[in-house]
Amino acid sequence: MSDQGDFELGSMDLEKLLEQKERLENMMKDKFTRTVSVMFTDLSGSTALAEREGDMATRAMIRDHNKIVFPAIETNGGVLVKSMGDGTLSYFDDTQGALRASVEIQKGFKDYNTKKSMKSAVLIRVGIHTGNAIIEKHDIFGDVVNTASRFESSANPSETYISEATFEALSDKDETTCRYIKDISLKGKSEPFKCYKVYW
Repeated sequence: MSDQGDFELGSMDLEKLLEQKERLENMMKDKFTRTVSVMFTDLSGSTALAEREGDMATRAMIRDHNKIVFPAIETNGGVLVKSMGDGTLSYFDDTQGALRASVEIQKGFKDYNTKKSMKSAVLIRVGIHTGNAIIEKHDIFGDVVNTASRFESSANPSETYISEATFEALSDKDETTCRYIKDISLKGKSEPFKCYKVYW
């Protein structure tokens, strides 16, 4: 009889622990998880650019890159998470803001290329994906980050690619022309993703 009572008590304790675990997980999800649009930018051919232009010119170009990219992110409501020299990771609560930032960045580099006497044009790729992310201490985690990175790497120089999730999350689809161009296969994903190109 005693053994049976201990078993029932143990089962109750386990159930309570599981309930507490579920409540804690829900609390953590509510506190740290939200839907955002993640944007990656990357200078195209930066290594070859450094070889052609030299270290000092490349360093100056990175400084100019930051002057174009950082304000575009900030003024459109984005949070710059990381700057990797010739690339950035940022996120936006407003998908429309992410799209606007990407357009400002591309136009900024177009203007930069008309004014600077570089041996070759400085071109940038941009990728945006929208989904749930864990945000903690000015960092961001989740599959949405990896997917956004793969959209960026799939884009051609001076192009911006966005996912279907990003396109559908836009509050004003007529503000900037975005057209479906193809399905793309992303590393680690079993199903292809619909890819939209931003025409800026």
